[in-house]
Amino acid sequence: QIQQLQQQQQQERQRQQMERAALRELIMGRMAEASKPVDVNAPGIREQLSSQRLARQRSAERQRSQAATRLAGEGLGDSGAMDTTLSGIEQQRGEGESADIADVMGEELQAKRTELMQLYQMAVSSGDAETARNVQMQLAGLDAEMQKQQMSDVNSRFGADLGFRKSSFVDNLGLQI
Repeated sequence: QIQQLQQQQQQERQRQQMERAALRELIMGRMAEASKPVDVNAPGIREQLSSQRLARQRSAERQRSQAATRLAGEGLGDSGAMDTTLSGIEQQRGEGESADIADVMGEELQAKRTELMQLYQMAVSSGDAETARNVQMQLAGLDAEMQKQQMSDVNSRFGADLGFRKSSFVDNLGLQI
């Protein structure tokens, strides 16, 4: 009877080891998928950005048409006011498209982070310290990438705003620098 109990314990340990190995394989596979870089040309992302770009393009076209009508009514259709207005519209459109890309990329990175957090919790609950450390390292890398993207986005928005303010200021003074 002791031998039978030992045999059952051995079978239980083997079953647990097989479950941990299967879980580790699942986690490692999902980690490999989560480690792929976010690409604006990836299916799903490309279509989302394309539809946002089209909406911004149509909005810019409406703004150009309205500006042309308004400036012509004011007798400024052939002046530099039209060029300045068109330049502002295009700059806003470009800034908007950049913001859309940053937002979508940020959402994708956040989704990857959420996935990695779930994998980490699975690894910890299974008692697999090595896999948990691997997931933790990948999480740290992703966090650094997200912080880098946020800083880059802040810098580009600041630069775009500063450039727009400078050109508006110069246009209003009628100067060229």
